[in-house]
Amino acid sequence: MTTLASRARRRFFIACAGLSLSWVIVAQAALVTINPINDTTIYQGTDPVSGEVFEDNSCGAGIDLFSGVTNDGFLRRALLKFDIAGSIPPGSTINGVTLTVDVNRSGDNQDATMTLSPLTQLWGEGVVDCRAIRGGGQGAPADPGDATWLDAQFQQVSWTSLGGDFGGESASALIPIRGLGTWDSAANPAMVIDVQGWLDNPGSNNGWIVVGDEGRASTTRRFNSREGGAPPVLSVDFNPAGTVEACCQTDGSCSLTVEGSGDCTGTTLLGVTSCSPNQCPQPVGACCNQDESCSDAVDRTSCEASGGVFQGEASACSDNQVDCGLTPFVDALPIPPALAPTGTNAQGWPQYSVEVVAASQQLHSELPATDVWTYNGAYPSFTIEARSGQPIEVTYANNLPTARGNRGSHLLEVDECSHGPNYYGDSARIVTHLHGGHLPARFDGQPEYTILPGETDVYEYPNNQEAATL
Repeated sequence: MTTLASRARRRFFIACAGLSLSWVIVAQAALVTINPINDTTIYQGTDPVSGEVFEDNSCGAGIDLFSGVTNDGFLRRALLKFDIAGSIPPGSTINGVTLTVDVNRSGDNQDATMTLSPLTQLWGEGVVDCRAIRGGGQGAPADPGDATWLDAQFQQVSWTSLGGDFGGESASALIPIRGLGTWDSAANPAMVIDVQGWLDNPGSNNGWIVVGDEGRASTTRRFNSREGGAPPVLSVDFNPAGTVEACCQTDGSCSLTVEGSGDCTGTTLLGVTSCSPNQCPQPVGACCNQDESCSDAVDRTSCEASGGVFQGEASACSDNQVDCGLTPFVDALPIPPALAPTGTNAQGWPQYSVEVVAASQQLHSELPATDVWTYNGAYPSFTIEARSGQPIEVTYANNLPTARGNRGSHLLEVDECSHGPNYYGDSARIVTHLHGGHLPARFDGQPEYTILPGETDVYEYPNNQEAATL
């Protein structure tokens, strides 16, 4: 949070008759810029294939927010809340308000109308992070207390109306397909009324809901959340009730409080009446960089300015709580060895044997071992070296497990209705396709030729093409 205060302006008037001199003191103007203290996305719709109910999903800790209508016609709405009372001195008069978001993806190629309306019920953000699930556009299962399409606080408090309880429209603006989208009180004066009300009555501050153009499909906008690299920014121009001074919190944030009011809960910077630039001491700790590497002893401002995520004061990359992702380039590149033939067939073709088995393997030195299904017990597996014009024969044996607890034999969910009667349930069937190979259909990895656990099949590869890596 940063602020800028202007110098008090003084106007004087000379009364001609008595040559008297009087002064009129005009209130000191200030500008504060605030990032959200809470934000999340709520999701509407049900996946027709998987049956997943989006209404029970949330994404409070995700790096993006979504609003609008998807290509499939499902609705998304974003929720934003800003700490007005903690950033602006009480008794101040709000003059102007601007909200800016950084759009990084759109469902169409034209600007779309998006509106702001004040929420009328308290909602929860939670710690659900959906970014790894299809880019976050469908959310992830909510934790109790998270905001969802059905609930202001999942499993605790329901919305009165599905999709959120909110008042009349406070602002409307055309939001672009990329770049900065802005709602401004110059065109939407009700934004000033909202923020003034939240300042005067902090208990009424439930933030805004961002509603996209829900009259047509593909209007979804994805923009950075408060956890993203370019979070939403609320700029508020106000006149304080007295002279302001900079107040510093332990997290390095800066706000303005009225001099002598005692409202500063941190440390006052004597003689500093502006937070732009932010002169508050910045905490130092670990920084997760954009490439997922980690750097120690970095101040928060420098970390965030470079697009990183600050891990907290006095944190270190060696801390168990610091997780920046996997360190790149620390493991040797695995080079699969050549697979040796097991013999020759009656036609003189080299023969190979490949067994498909489950294995436990550490895929990165910073990861624990994980279950993998492999060719001959390792990933990546062996390389078969063959000559152009020289056919070979490969016997594939499916030795995958036939049972796995209560989930049947397959590691993943299996759609059993995709192609006619399903005689094999969720069995771990396999089939091998040689990408780029010139093969008869029988040996090209077609789904009609899958191999059940315990079965084998013999494939013939003619290799009647130019030499290449396949």
